[in-house]
Formats: sequence, structure tokens, C-alpha cells
Amino acid sequence: MPQVRNLTAAFREELEAKKGKIIISQYSDINREGVYSDLWLIVTTRFVEVYQYKKDTEEFDLQVSFKWEQIRSVKQQNLVGAGVLEATTAEDLVVLLQYSNTYTRDFNYVAKAMEKLVKLSEAEKEGFIFHSFKDSGKQYCKKCGRLIPEWSDSCPACIDKGAILKRLFAYAWPFRKQLIILTILMLGGTVLDLIPPYLSGVILIDKVLGSKPENGIQLLLWVVIGLFVTQFLATAFAVIRGRMAAWLSASLVYELRKKTYESLQRLSLSYYDKRQTGAIMSRVVHDVNRLNNFLIEGVQYFLVQILLLIGIGAILFSINPKLAFLVVIPAPLVVFLSFHFWKYIWKLFASFWHRNSKMTAVLNDSLSGIRVIKAFAQEEREIDRFDQKSYELYNASVQAEQTWATLFPWLSFLLTLGSLFVYLIGGRDVLLGVATVGQLVTFMNYIWRFYGPLQFLSRITDWLTRSLTSAERVFEILDAQPDVVDSPNAIRLPQIKGDVAFEDVFFGYEEHEPVLQNISFNLSSGQMLGVIGHSGAGKSTIINLLCRFYDPTEGRITIDGVDLKEIAQQDIRSQVGMVLQETFLFNGTIAENIAYAKPSATMEEIIRAAKIANAHDFITAFPNGYDTFVGERGARLSGGERQRVAIARAILHDPRILILDEATSSVDTETEVKIQEAIDRLIQNRTTVAIAHRLSTLRNADKLIIIEEGNIIEAGSPDELLKKKGHYYNLVMAQEISKKEKEVAASNEQSA
Repeated sequence: MPQVRNLTAAFREELEAKKGKIIISQYSDINREGVYSDLWLIVTTRFVEVYQYKKDTEEFDLQVSFKWEQIRSVKQQNLVGAGVLEATTAEDLVVLLQYSNTYTRDFNYVAKAMEKLVKLSEAEKEGFIFHSFKDSGKQYCKKCGRLIPEWSDSCPACIDKGAILKRLFAYAWPFRKQLIILTILMLGGTVLDLIPPYLSGVILIDKVLGSKPENGIQLLLWVVIGLFVTQFLATAFAVIRGRMAAWLSASLVYELRKKTYESLQRLSLSYYDKRQTGAIMSRVVHDVNRLNNFLIEGVQYFLVQILLLIGIGAILFSINPKLAFLVVIPAPLVVFLSFHFWKYIWKLFASFWHRNSKMTAVLNDSLSGIRVIKAFAQEEREIDRFDQKSYELYNASVQAEQTWATLFPWLSFLLTLGSLFVYLIGGRDVLLGVATVGQLVTFMNYIWRFYGPLQFLSRITDWLTRSLTSAERVFEILDAQPDVVDSPNAIRLPQIKGDVAFEDVFFGYEEHEPVLQNISFNLSSGQMLGVIGHSGAGKSTIINLLCRFYDPTEGRITIDGVDLKEIAQQDIRSQVGMVLQETFLFNGTIAENIAYAKPSATMEEIIRAAKIANAHDFITAFPNGYDTFVGERGARLSGGERQRVAIARAILHDPRILILDEATSSVDTETEVKIQEAIDRLIQNRTTVAIAHRLSTLRNADKLIIIEEGNIIEAGSPDELLKKKGHYYNLVMAQEISKKEKEVAASNEQSA
């Protein structure tokens, strides 16, 4: 068996020195004779070579070598139990190397990368970045080539932080008048806050208590009145500002959250395939709130702190320039250190928010599937799973907060060093009679107010990091583009007939893993198509494509002869109805769930649809009838009851094309009969695509297709397929035997 899975550093250096920069180094486990060996495909900017590792000599032996100029194309060929990588040269078709099925996916990516490299110059090859299948689903920055972290859709190294700030302010622009008023109120409160130190220092201590003038009582009264007025006005300003900020904050959060949710609703299903629900919820809830705090409180506070710093600095220099100079000496060092740690702290807090989203996602999964957890007694497993994510969040939180907790006190210490010099020099001046006690007290009061803005500026990295990280995560949603979009000249079909055709359709959720291959069939308006196949064969994918949740990789799908890509999505989905195996009901009343597809429906229409769906009797048996709440995901109803509510919803929707996905697979026989009766009424005069394991459900189908591993292996009417005695015939016979065995078993049980 193979032993060496990594190239030695010395060998890599030697190769790059002689052959050019290594672009791809892919391991293979068998040689051309099919014997297990250690081989390496090495692709550099100038050569394509294969080396075999010799265990006895511990050397890499060159087996195949081609210059890029000799190669015209590269392709992967899958054989039985193995595969080969082939290169077409000017003279011949050459096997570069062989590999076992273990490495099929690796060489699938290698072949595609080499096909691109064939067309590139040596200089262009230098900048080529190879992504293996292990990186499938991962994103790389188009600008710098770095791997984009899984918590982000953009490259942290290349993100334009200035552009993020500019964009954030654009969201606040409609509220600019209120923001200006808030800023004025905050400035007014700040100015009022600067008056008490002067009144209680120079005026009270030096001119009243220290000098003891004849009108000292009167002056003392005026000082107290002045302190009262300033504090009263500051409080009034704070109340007004607080009330306005509360309104503005709620308004801005509403607008941001609304835009974010609108963007989520317009994205394609492929966006949600790659992300956890809890992580998306975290962005809509927590990150939007953080942006609100940044825009409403943070920006104003930042501006006020800057002005406060300038204002107090001017006052300090006017009182005592020498002492003021001592105060500001540490400031440049503090600002420098703050910006020096910016990038490092940014990464720590970005990781923290990513872990928080992961934990929220696990929490959402477990709460949504609590019944399954209880049913399989997996509480401890879920506790461990949550504990793992919670512990990862704990580690990220500790690392981020401890880093800042270490940095910030030292920055504060550097700032307060100036106050020690002020005590020393200022105290000496008072003792020598150069300065008064009131001046020193006033100066010290202003110093502590001066340090506040300085400390805020030292924490600006923390503030901006948290805010811009949240902004980036929210903007990723706002900027995400749906994969499935209407064409610029989309055709409107407000009333389709229902003719459906799949023409040589290929599709895969992942590029290298096709799910459907060469699927073709026609369905006339009003006909019913039955789709049969084992789990994973591609049945549900046909439905996804017909609803245009995804677009085919190759081929086309038409409705009434028009390519699905050319029809407005609204016209497609408004005329397609679905009854799925896993029926989803919203947490509302039965009537609301039936009327979901037609909110304007009258109660009479809802009841009529329920009767057709055989749902009216069990609904009216509830004490609250149609006003009965179904609970989370319809938990208060049985599986059969949920199915009949879903059928009633589809009946009320009145679609031209109906999709049934295992609509009777998880119910008892009696319920199945009722559901089947409802389905028989529902499919009348509609084009229907039905997926079912129970072949009895498809007895009225006009056509059947049997799918296996993404290919149609049989097609025709039920009678035609029975006569062929092929795959469909075997399935029918197997189900008949199973049915008879169950009947015999039931009969024996009753006799006993």
C-alpha cells in the first residue's frame, strides 16, 4: 500500500529551481500496470511530469515529462475500478498516469484545471491558483487569490473599509435632519458638562472659599444656582435626545432589517443550500442591531468626542500651557498602538461573530427538530453538539476579549501617566505660590474629562471592528445576487396551457457531480406524468428544475413551447402548485394555511377547497374548526391531516401545473384512500407531475418514466411498460407480492 503522501520540501525546491513554479501536485496510488505505487503528478509553469517514489532509494523517479507547448488538451477517463488522466499531444494520445477510484474527484478537478492551463502563457500560469475538490464550495478572492473565510463572502484582506463606512452613512442619509438635531443636543449637553469644573474649581475654591469676599454667601448661592441650571439643562437635553434617538433607532433598524429580509426572499435556493438558517438569522437580528448602534449612537459620539478633545485641550492650554503639554505627551503613542493592533483585532472579532452564528445555527436546528431528537433519545448527542459550538464560541470570545482586555488597560495606563506629572509639577507650583489650589483642581477635573475622549480614540479599533464586521456580514446579504434571474426581455405568460417538455437536460448541484443526465420527455396539457426511482435518483431534482429553482447545466425546459429561462418567474410559480411529502404549515390557523396561496380567498372558498381535499370533516371536529392553530410546522395535526390541508391549499391555488411529491408515502391505508380521492379531484384538467413509491398512486398516469442514477431507463404508458416486462414490471410484481404477504399476515393475525 502507498506510504508517501507528501512531497519533501527539498524535492519541491529542486523542482521549482529547474522546472518552474509548481501549480499542481496531485498524488496517485497505482501505476500503469495497476500495481499499488506512490506516484505524483507535478504541473509547473513549464512542464507536466509524473514521478514515482522509490522506497528502496527514497528518491523520486521521473516517469513522464512533457513541456506545455507539446500538450493540446487534457481529459479524465473513468474506467472500471480506476481512471486515467490523458493528454493529447501533436503526435498522439498519451496516458499521463492511472489512479484508483479513491482519487477520481481529485483528478476531475486536476483535468479541468489543466484544460485551462493549456490556453495560458507561462506568465499567466504564474498567477494561476489551483483549487482541489477539497476546496469545493469554498471561495477565493479574485483580487489576491486568498481563501475567503467560511464566515464571509468577501476577502477581509481586500475589503474596502472606507467604502463600507460610506455605504453605511448612505443608509442614514434619509434621517440626516434628525441626526443633526441629535448631534446638536449631544454637543449642547457636552458644553454644559464643561461648565461645572470651572464653577467648582476656579470660582468656588479660589474666588469664594479661598478669598472669602464680603459677598461670599451671595457668590456661593450664584455658584450653586449655576451648577443647578447647567445640570438641569443637561438632563433636559439628555431626555429629548434619548426620546428622539429611540424613534430614530427603531426607524433605522426597521429599514435595514426590511431591506435585508427583502434581499433574502429574492435569493435563489442555491444560496440557502450552502448556509445554515441560524447563521442567516444572526445576521438579520444581531448584526442589524449593531449597525443601528453604530449609526445612531456611535457616529454622534465619535464626533462629539473629537470636538470635546479639541475643546478641553484648548481650555487646558489656556489655564496652564506647561501642564497641558505634559498631559498630551502619551497621546500619539496611544493612537499609534491602537492602529497597529487594528488588523489583528479585526480577525479576532470576525472569528467571534462567525462562531456565534454557528452556535445559533445549531440551536435553530435542534429546536426545529426537537421531536426527532426526543423520538430517538438523542438529547445527550445534541447537548454535546451544542456544547462543542458553544465551547468554540467561548474560545473565540475569550481570545478576542482577553486580547483587548490586555491592550486597553496598558493604553489607559499610558494615558494616565500625564496626570502623575500634573500632580507633581502642579502641586509644586501651588506650594511655591505660582498657581492656586482652584486652578489645580479645575485643571485636574478637565484632565479626567480630557482622558475620556482619548480613551475612546484608543478603543476606536474595537468599536470600528465590531461595527464594520457586522456591516460586512449584512452587506453580503444585500449584495448577494440570485443565480436564477429573469431575462431582460422576459416573456409574460399569465395564462399557460400546461405543455411541458424536457429536452436533453443535464444538471448537477455541484459541477463535478451530475444529478440528471440527458433527461427528455414531453407532457401535453392535462396529462399526468409519473416519476419512479429510488432515493437519490434525481426525481426531486426534476421538480426543482420545473419550478425553476435552478437552471439546467445543459439542455432546456419549455412550457407551452417557450424556454423556461425566457418566462417571467412570477408567471411560472403563480401557476405551479405543489403537494410535498414533508408538508410545511405555518404557525397559524388552518384557514390561514389553506388560504396562504390566495390571501384574498373568502371563507366559502376555503371551505369548498377543504371539502374537495377531504379535510372538512376533521377540521370541523376541532372545537375551533377552521380557526384551530396548527402549531409549529403543523405539529398539532397528524401527517395525513397536514397532507389534506396542503391539498386544500393547492386546490385553492388552482394551478395549471401540479406537482405531487410522495404525497401519500407516510400515511396509513385509510388515510391514503382519502388523500387519493382528494388527489383524483385535484389533478382533473391539470398537467401533473407525480413522484411516488406506491405505484397505486400512479394508476391514472398517462406516462411513466423510470429514473436510475440520473438517467431515464424506461419510459411509456403503464400498459406499455407492463408489456415490456422490464424494470417497471418487476416493481409492480414486487409490490403485489408484498401486498399479498401483508394481507395473509393480517388474516393469520385475526384468526389467531
